[in-house]
Amino acid sequence: MPMFRLLMILVVGVALRAQNFAEITGNVTDPSGAVIAGATVTVTNTATNQKRNTVTNDTGTYSLPYLVPGVYDLHVAAAGFKGSTRKALELQVGAVARIDVRAEVGEVSQQVEVTGGAPLLNTETAALGTVIENRRIVDLPLNGRNYLQLVTLSPNVTTEGGAGGAGGLQGGARSQTSLSIAGQRLEYNRYTLDGVDNTDPNFNSYIIQPSIDALQEFKVQTGIYSAEFGRGASQINVTTKSGTNQYHGALFEFLRNSSLDARQWLQSTGAKNPFRRNQYGFTLAGPLTIPKLFRGQDRLFFMSNFEQNKDRTTSFARTNVATEGMRNGDFTGQARAIYDPLSRVYSDAGAAVSATPFAGNTFPRTRLNVVSQRLLEFFPAPTVPGNNLVANYARNARSTTDNTQFNQRIDWNESDKSNWFGRFSWGDDGLLNGTAVLTDSTQAVTVVRQAMISNTRILSSSTVNEARVSWNQFNNDLVGYFANQRDVQTDLKIPGLFSSSPLAYGVPAIGLGGGISSFGGVTPWVSRNNSFQFMDNFSVIRGRHSFKFGGELRRDRYNQFGNQKATGEFLFDGQATFNPANRGATGFIFADFMLGETSTAARVAAMANAMLRRSSFYAYVQDDWKITKRLTLNIGVRYENPRPWEDKYRAILNVQLFDPGVGPNGLLPGSKTPILTRPGSGDFYDGLNFHFADGQTTQAGDQFMGRGLVNPDNNNFAPRLGLSYSPTDRWTVRAGAGIFYVQDAGNPTF
Repeated sequence: MPMFRLLMILVVGVALRAQNFAEITGNVTDPSGAVIAGATVTVTNTATNQKRNTVTNDTGTYSLPYLVPGVYDLHVAAAGFKGSTRKALELQVGAVARIDVRAEVGEVSQQVEVTGGAPLLNTETAALGTVIENRRIVDLPLNGRNYLQLVTLSPNVTTEGGAGGAGGLQGGARSQTSLSIAGQRLEYNRYTLDGVDNTDPNFNSYIIQPSIDALQEFKVQTGIYSAEFGRGASQINVTTKSGTNQYHGALFEFLRNSSLDARQWLQSTGAKNPFRRNQYGFTLAGPLTIPKLFRGQDRLFFMSNFEQNKDRTTSFARTNVATEGMRNGDFTGQARAIYDPLSRVYSDAGAAVSATPFAGNTFPRTRLNVVSQRLLEFFPAPTVPGNNLVANYARNARSTTDNTQFNQRIDWNESDKSNWFGRFSWGDDGLLNGTAVLTDSTQAVTVVRQAMISNTRILSSSTVNEARVSWNQFNNDLVGYFANQRDVQTDLKIPGLFSSSPLAYGVPAIGLGGGISSFGGVTPWVSRNNSFQFMDNFSVIRGRHSFKFGGELRRDRYNQFGNQKATGEFLFDGQATFNPANRGATGFIFADFMLGETSTAARVAAMANAMLRRSSFYAYVQDDWKITKRLTLNIGVRYENPRPWEDKYRAILNVQLFDPGVGPNGLLPGSKTPILTRPGSGDFYDGLNFHFADGQTTQAGDQFMGRGLVNPDNNNFAPRLGLSYSPTDRWTVRAGAGIFYVQDAGNPTF
């Protein structure tokens, strides 16, 4: 399993705890500095009036984990001391804020109130990250309203020229996302949304991309975080807004139209390339109230968000096509002479030595291949007359982008000891790439769904449990122009070229040259993915120690359909119409095509249909030890056990040539990979066995390596160690070390 090791980071900055919650911790002391045990600490969310209570332990320590990010008031009450209140504490996603309170002697009814003060400095963990809060998300200019453009505001983040593995294969902004965080590869970022996994298993791109109006804030995690959180060292953790006691909403539309745009500075005349963008939506949030039946203030809240974007662009596309004469067998005006392949003369040794040229560099129409003539339907005639082949065909190629997304979140304050929130999101991203040859256009359609629910329950003043359940669905279709519409393979009537799935309908790949562009070819890539996730985290405070225990169970269903050469492939090289006595100056590739003289023909034996399954287990233990007021030690270990992918119908096959790893009785001792391995046992191929040089069958079954054909690694322990030291109240030094196991993109897991 790929692994990234991050060793000894020494920095000054803000410490952050990963994922979607925040935490307040601290000590309560009297004027002399002695700890106060049994003091009641209450925090109140100023937007929802949700309250959380706890009691200081015998070391005067309190902790309030799993708080929804927002603005809070903190109040401390203890017998014999005045009440102490700290107002307007802003907790960002993943923050661990330390609020120490020094109580004054007096009556509880007397109050000491502090408003404002210095920004909260997190001193409790070695974790590092940058929070991009709602104000910057909404106010900074974003072309396309994609919040991921703001990730580069975080240090240690760069954008690359490519788009990772998802480039051109998935809809939405996934094919343009190229973020390298903390030195990681583009495909090694992990996305979470409201604390649940939001990462597609194909290329580690995102699943749901919420509208910026639905976001509370997000955090870019680049440092040593606790054992509670796994996968790679670079994470983008996003939190959606919750409703509040006040109704808030927004209605927007952004319009761009080339008719309203100025000309480019070099373009003084002529028509502008048409461009249309219409992006619109709404957000509405507040208490969920049913008049005369139910009042939602302080208890039940909603946030609804919808956004749609429609882009229409047109570009002037050119390519090289055959002239009208060539399409009818007439190659006059071309420098290269063409020869009749049926007239070749062979030597006694079987080598071609001469051939007769076609008179006038033209062959009779009776010699035109019927299939080639049918294929001309998908290869346009020139728009520029004459014999020039360079850019002799042009058209206005239209590309379209359609993105629709919806988010619905519900928050319920069941009691002071229990609160819930849930969310359902869906998105539909379509992308049509216009090309010079219309029928070569491809379209990518990505449809996603995500549902999750979370419960935080206070079990006692020192114990809290938080549980989450989620479901992700990621359906992606990358198909050709004729998908689900026309069975071109059947219409062409090419012997041996069978019709495949409607998703793979399309024109065969025709490989040309000699100044003429190739055309056709479809490589469908279709996926149907579902993942189910359950997580539970248990927090308990004992003295100066804050312990966390938890784990995660996950089930993935990862289905892929597609193959190369799905519509067949025919290559032409001009070897049929050249003169054997003068190969360098004779023959024409397109003449070979019109005569039906292929040099190479290939088709897929069958469409690959992988139905992969995997169950994974993760567990951790973490201790945040407050050694002194200024020194905290974070110690933890995480266990990660993502199992190898297994095909539902045992269809996985591993091939490794030139390695005698299998003998007559199975795998040879010490061998790393077999020659040919497939789950099961017996004769897989109805008598067609594969043999090595010694004549032994090079096959092994799952009794040697399991259904996934990968030896599982059951030793993925990931220790974490962090240290946070604050010499003064104004700055903090951190150091940490940890091991992180990266989930590779889907295909390389084999």
